[in-house]
Amino acid sequence: PRLLESALRACPSTSLTRIHFVDCRRVDARVIDTIVAKWPDLVFLHIGGCSQTIADETFWNLSKRLRRLRALDMSGLRRLGKSVNTSWSSRELPILALSSSLECLYLAGCEQLQFPVLERISQQLAPAFARRLEEGALLALAQQVKEGNGMHVWNTLELELDLDSRQLLHANRRADMDTILNLGWKNLRTLDLCLCGSSGRGIPRGLVGFLGIFSGGSLRHVDISGCDEVTDADIQVLATTCANSLTSFNGFGCNYGDEAIKALAYNCENLAYLDVSSCYDVTDVGIMSLCPTDGIYSSYEDDTQLHLERRQGCPRLRTLKISNLPLVTGQAIFAIGGMHCDYDTAIKYHSCGGLKNLLVLIANSCGNVMSLAVEATMRKLPLLVELDARDLEGTISLR
Repeated sequence: PRLLESALRACPSTSLTRIHFVDCRRVDARVIDTIVAKWPDLVFLHIGGCSQTIADETFWNLSKRLRRLRALDMSGLRRLGKSVNTSWSSRELPILALSSSLECLYLAGCEQLQFPVLERISQQLAPAFARRLEEGALLALAQQVKEGNGMHVWNTLELELDLDSRQLLHANRRADMDTILNLGWKNLRTLDLCLCGSSGRGIPRGLVGFLGIFSGGSLRHVDISGCDEVTDADIQVLATTCANSLTSFNGFGCNYGDEAIKALAYNCENLAYLDVSSCYDVTDVGIMSLCPTDGIYSSYEDDTQLHLERRQGCPRLRTLKISNLPLVTGQAIFAIGGMHCDYDTAIKYHSCGGLKNLLVLIANSCGNVMSLAVEATMRKLPLLVELDARDLEGTISLR
């Protein structure tokens, strides 16, 4: 690393804007500090998987100097967030100190990362988010951020906090913080918090909704896999505020249930990628909400019709991963193909609905799904190119 540091110091101060050192384990904190000092106009900095000597101090340095940064990858840096104080500290940096020009933030696997102050704040704001969601006023907050009125939104929400929290905030506020709150993170498109923080003390409840609002509804790709503190209410806020922008949601191994899936289905019609595998509270109700239908099903055997709920669903969905969901049955799988199976009469019905644009379906290890449901659904999906139906009861014929 010292040889690399010397080489970097000897480089001419050209207008370098992109640096990729992903998985270069000998790139340490001193190398990063040299890069930050020499090229303050960096736009892309990818240092995920580099030396574990990179910690909070390095993050402080780059957050203050790299004010034009658009993409930052610090995945797998396990020492981030080991600071012990609980004010607006380096433990809050990934959200609160980076430039408002940021478009992509990757913090997957930063297992020590915590948000002690935001946890307290977001938990107090959760009821306010829920109330505005019920009143239909939540989207207006995100729209105000998008229009540059982020500080007004923050001041409105701050009234929901108790006196101790407000005093804590004002005692630790910085000029950068005010600037970010005023502008919002309107350019933030990709947020990867996969396995961020250890179990039970990772990203706090309410934080996902907070980011949805202060992104001005601009988030397109969100990964919160393994973040077991995220609730249905968090996803409802995210789906409502980012309804027009969200195209990819990876929520593998979380503790939310059907209400979260329904919020995505009812709001995010542009959703193209969804992974809710190993979310054990998800049932047929959640999966079926994703499947568009006109509500009229015709019998395969005669002219009888069945009238069910009309659903908008997610017609643009291309990839659906629903593996290892013990509460999901063949009913949900039939719905993916635009079918309904009446188990009382053993009659199958079809409609003009279903996920007809689906390219990839991963539905392995669903203990209550029989292979015949997957086989029937597969034949109803004309664009399907990848199917994983391992560990189901029965065999599937591909003929």
